[in-house]
Parts: sequence; structure tokens; C-alpha cells
Amino acid sequence: MIKKIRRFPITSNWLDRKGREELMEAKENTKTDEEEEEEESVVFEIPLGEAAGTFSLEKTVCSHGLFMMSPNQWDPLSRTFSRPLRLSLSDSHPHDSTATTCSLSVSISHPPHLPRSLLVRVYGTPCLSPEHRESLVGQVVRMLRLSETDERNAREFRKVAEAAAAEEENYSCLRGFGGRVFRSPTLFEDMVKCILLCNCQ
Repeated sequence: MIKKIRRFPITSNWLDRKGREELMEAKENTKTDEEEEEEESVVFEIPLGEAAGTFSLEKTVCSHGLFMMSPNQWDPLSRTFSRPLRLSLSDSHPHDSTATTCSLSVSISHPPHLPRSLLVRVYGTPCLSPEHRESLVGQVVRMLRLSETDERNAREFRKVAEAAAAEEENYSCLRGFGGRVFRSPTLFEDMVKCILLCNCQ
């Protein structure tokens, strides 16, 4: 005796529902590149110290046209500065310029809930050695002029700017300048960019 097998027609609605279920399952099991990059990152803070009261990340980064040159990237919406920074692959000599280096993407922001610190996120690595972290902090401090000497110079400039603006209106524009000029993380990069800019016609 042959038993008849009842066949159910496969409708387009069933296919659509099945396709949506598979798509949702694939999305849940598949991580996007941004999510993976978000996981493979290290976040730390850099205290602003005495500069916390007057420091502005936007004014400092945008104080010079170099922030528009590659590999620098400034996001005006999130007010986040991003660029790659170099690290030595030698833990014992992280500042050795002759050692083999790697490049890691770094973003710097100054969120409102951290008025006295900068938030630094390093992508592409799950951890950082103390030496590598110190190297990154040094590069950020150089770029944004956050050293004690830079802070003294910025304060002196603001005093001169305020005095000049009080005497003559033509100098009132100086009040909006914080006294910090953005620069590259290394002297070599600054020299190359300055030479190339000077030869532009």
C-alpha cells in the first residue's frame, strides 16, 4: 500500500519569512568590522592638569592647517581627532627610532563628562604595555602642546593678547586663540610638511 504524501505549497510569504529569519540569524552571529574594531581597542585618559580650565581640543587641533593634511582626520560633529601613531615593537626600547615599528589608529576626544582629561582610544590591539602607553601619551602631549612649558607659553600669550585687545580693537580676534598651535607627533613629520608647504605655489 502506497501512502500518499501530502505536499504543502511553498508560498512567497513563507519564503520571505524564512529569508528574514535567516538574515536575522546571520546578523546576530556575524559581527561587523566596526564592532570587531571596537572590541580590539584600549581606552585610557590623559589628565590635562593646569590646562584643564582653558584647553579646547577643537581650537588646538584646528589652529593650523596641518590638521587637514593626511593622515590627520578631524570630525567636527563628534569633535574627535584621529590619526595613526607609531609604536616600537620592542617593549624594552619603545622610544628607539631604529627599532621596528607598527602603526596603530588612535582617536582623541574631550567628552563633557571628563572636563579635566582627554579620552584616548587605541584601535587594533587588546592591550598596551606601560612603555607603549607612555610613548603614545608623549606623542599626544606633543601634538596638543600639553607640557608644562607649553602651558606657561600659552598663559603668557593670553596675557599679551588680552592687553593688546584692550588697547586696540584690531587685536580682539586674538582672544579666541588659546595660545596652542597644533603640530605633528614627531619633529620629522613637522619638518617634511613645512618643507612641502613652503614649496607650494
